[in-house]
Amino acid sequence: MKNLLTLAFGFWSMASAWAQDTINFQRYLDGHTAAVEVVEISNSGLMLASGGFDNNVRLYSRKDSASPFEFERLFTGHHGGITSIAISNNGQYLVTASKDYTFRVYETKSGALKFSSRDHAQPVTQVQFDPQDSFILTSSTDKSIKIFKITDVLKAKSAPFTVNHKEAINGFVLSPRKGHFILATNSTQVVELSARGKVNSIFMGHSGRVNCIDISHNRKLIATGSDDKTIRIFNIATKQVLFTLEGHGWKVTSVEFSSDDRYLLSTCNNGEVKVWSVQTGLEVSNIPPMGSNARQAQWLPDMTALAVASHQKGPFYGVALYKTPYTVFVKKPAAAKGAKPAKPATAPAKVKPAASKK
Repeated sequence: MKNLLTLAFGFWSMASAWAQDTINFQRYLDGHTAAVEVVEISNSGLMLASGGFDNNVRLYSRKDSASPFEFERLFTGHHGGITSIAISNNGQYLVTASKDYTFRVYETKSGALKFSSRDHAQPVTQVQFDPQDSFILTSSTDKSIKIFKITDVLKAKSAPFTVNHKEAINGFVLSPRKGHFILATNSTQVVELSARGKVNSIFMGHSGRVNCIDISHNRKLIATGSDDKTIRIFNIATKQVLFTLEGHGWKVTSVEFSSDDRYLLSTCNNGEVKVWSVQTGLEVSNIPPMGSNARQAQWLPDMTALAVASHQKGPFYGVALYKTPYTVFVKKPAAAKGAKPAKPATAPAKVKPAASKK
């Protein structure tokens, strides 16, 4: 009986592996002259920016979700590899961060440089806008987060508010708790930090440096990726690990929740790209390793496609676009008792992308 159960479990495991969702390659957005490190997609899904070791950022745009991305503009000026890109929620501005200790702010339509900052003392690891586009927030391996008012930046005025920490900061998200940040650092711990630099909460579990972090759109979960080859999904309120995701062969380099928080996208230093179920913690799909590295991947807002920045071997340096079998899940409201079912619509309703979590 035990042998039969073992055999049955083995067949079930094989069937589960064979039943993985299929993700298909679509096309490359090439043009970089060195490995690509970063990809960023606007909230509208109509702009895509990529940056890499050639110190440049390339902006692609499209008219609508049915149109292909086409190259629009090149942003130059950095003297080190690009580490992070942010597009404002209203789509007006693009911010680029670099290993050269600086970040630069551009207008997306004109390409005009509006501001350049060298306020950090070491490489800038992340840039992002707050949800209202009132501030630009940056982090660095110099162990600080800096907060710049947009009104100051547009006047070429540098007067940031600085939040200091004791560890190099590799990435951060805005905590659900007002005035707090949750940090991925060179420590094995993930910490919640107040604007005064006080550690208020600690998320334990990793055994290596934490490289990346993302927060769910409902702001209840965080996902973290580490040098220990694992991803951990934490409940923010309880600080407990809900899932430890194992399967990557090397350092995890990026994590991102899907627009409806059902899936998590991750990349790894050996070129692996994986999709995980947030409900079960199981791997549901993957892309064969791309070159020697996969630095970052992002969902398009409607989840029908994803973009991967990688150290692709061969003649292409760019972003690979893939078609997914997913769409944004919209929960239907419960019908009242005794209510008649609504008549079907003549055409399917358009799904709106989830609001920014930045």
